[in-house]
Formats: sequence, structure tokens, C-alpha cells
Amino acid sequence: MIELAGITFRDSGRGWVFADLIDWYSVPDSKAPDDPIPQGHGSFDPGTDWRSSAAISFTAGYIGDSAVEVLSAVEDFNAVGTSSNIQVMRVTDALRATSRQVSVRHIAVPDFLNYDSFEAHFAVDVLAWDPLRYGDPVVTTAGLPSLSGGIAFPIVFPIDFATTGDPGRLVLTNAGKQATWPLFTVSGGLAGGFSLRCIETGQEIRFEFPLAVSDVVTVDVQSGQAWINDESNVLSGYLTKSEWF
Repeated sequence: MIELAGITFRDSGRGWVFADLIDWYSVPDSKAPDDPIPQGHGSFDPGTDWRSSAAISFTAGYIGDSAVEVLSAVEDFNAVGTSSNIQVMRVTDALRATSRQVSVRHIAVPDFLNYDSFEAHFAVDVLAWDPLRYGDPVVTTAGLPSLSGGIAFPIVFPIDFATTGDPGRLVLTNAGKQATWPLFTVSGGLAGGFSLRCIETGQEIRFEFPLAVSDVVTVDVQSGQAWINDESNVLSGYLTKSEWF
């Protein structure tokens, strides 16, 4: 199944259908240079092996009950190609659903539509500037670390352990094959700010500024930026430690 710009294409049936999905699972070419060693074997070390953007194509189609219905569907999809908005393309297979942000580069509709069978088939080319495929987001929450109530002395049976503590930890499982970057949202009401620490490595992101109850701080680890209430960038002012992990 393919989802693109609010339209769902299935591999059989009527309505929107698709066939011949090409290069969704391919690894794009490397952008690293291949400079031969003039008087030696092979080439020079290319350095970091970055990948180029991913060019993807598929054959879309619409099978309807009238020529007017088919033509209307074609015009609806053509509106996707003329939109200036970047679209999300999502492909669901037997293993999982993965998605990319894509630019719709070309929609090739034949001049002759098969009105007799009330269907149209056309080629679609899209470009994903980020070649990686992304699975569905994993979202979880945690409270602030807090100690438990402990045991009151003298001990009285049955034992009352009082309240249970909160370790203030998030556990996220990456089911994919590539490392990923977390996006943190921290609610306000923190007089001394907060810190985020990766338990495995000890890397820390520290934000030192009093936050009102209504404040929300977003920390984007991939871009190395943070915002208060989705408005002001606070990287230079209040992020006193930024060991991105």
C-alpha cells in the first residue's frame, strides 16, 4: 500500500491502485569521489560515505465507474503535482510501514484515457532528499525523578513502603537498522531548568533557565537546536551543555 498526499493506492481492487514501485528499497549512489591513484592500485580514501537523494517512481492508476469519475480523479492527483508543499510518502509492506518526505517531480498522464473500461494509469516520479526510510515514530513520556517514601520506623506489620519512586527515565526501542535522533518536549514548572542524560554514554543536554508552568521547551537533537514555546531559539543562551546523542 502507498499513501501520498492523502491518497491511498492499493495493489488491487477499484479506485486508486498502483503497480511497479521502483527504488523504494534501493540504496542510492554514494556522493564520495572516486579519485584513482595515478601510480598505485585503486583510488584515494573517499572519506565519509554520504548517500545521494533517492529517486522513486511508481505507476498510479484509478479504476472507476464512469469517464467523468476517472477524469476527476486524475485532476485531483494532478493538484498534488502543482502544489508547492512537500509531501509524505508512506509504503506499507508485510514487515512494517516506512515513510519519506518527497517532492513530486513529475506526473505523466497519457493524452488518451481508456474511457471504455473507465480507468487511467500514469507514471509518478518523486524525489526524497533524505534517502533513509523512517518507521513510525515511537513516543513515550516520563515524570521527574523522585525518591520513594521508604520504610517508616519503628517497623509495623504489615509493612507500608509508602509511595513508589519515579526514576525519570525513558526507554525507547529502535526497531530499524540505522541510528536515530530523539526529539524531546519538556513541560514547564521547573525553577532550575532541567537536564537530559543518555544513561548508556553519559552525554548530557543541560538547560538552565527557570520555566513557568505554561512553558514548553522542545529540544531537537538532530539539528542541535531548542525552542521555548515554539518561538524563540534558546541554543546560545540557556543550553549550558549540549552533548548531542
